Amino acid sequence: MKRLLIAAAVLALPLGAQAVSMPGFCAKGIGSAEAKVCQHPGSAESEGLVFALYRAALEKLDAGPSKELQEQHTKWWDSVKACAESKDMNGCINNAYGTRMLQLQSSYKLVKTTGPVAFTCSDGSKISATFLDTTPASMVAARNKENVLLRGERTASGIAYGNRSEEFKEHQGKVTIKWGAKAKELSCKKS
Repeated sequence: MKRLLIAAAVLALPLGAQAVSMPGFCAKGIGSAEAKVCQHPGSAESEGLVFALYRAALEKLDAGPSKELQEQHTKWWDSVKACAESKDMNGCINNAYGTRMLQLQSSYKLVKTTGPVAFTCSDGSKISATFLDTTPASMVAARNKENVLLRGERTASGIAYGNRSEEFKEHQGKVTIKWGAKAKELSCKKS
């Protein structure tokens, strides 16, 4: 099933990105940390998809921004290599690849978007939500000039988006948000 989802996601990429079949960093297999990460179940498929997204993003850029993306991608890989020593290597690797896929798809507009959709919350604050047709689902929420990328997960009766401190939930047509790790949950309505 996982391979089918990855294949479907790759087919949704721009034509130039689909042609990339060999993973990026794992193909180089430089050291022991890389070997440990690359031998992890699912890493080859995940890295293949990240590499395809990375190549698609590069194709959209000129030389200057392209070099910046290359540097960011190398720094990202350094953080993935650190997963080799993590107590929860599986969670660390899955989070690293998932987050990078979201960043590339959203930052370089490699996917369709819906929105922005405006919400007014019970405390009077305004939220703007732009939903991204990414793998996995994601959204960018904006409040008081602050933008956050939130990762989505299907629930029994809706969808929940979140990161370590913000949450956006839709449950049977009702929307709630939590902006900040210690913040109270607010109910919100479309404006």
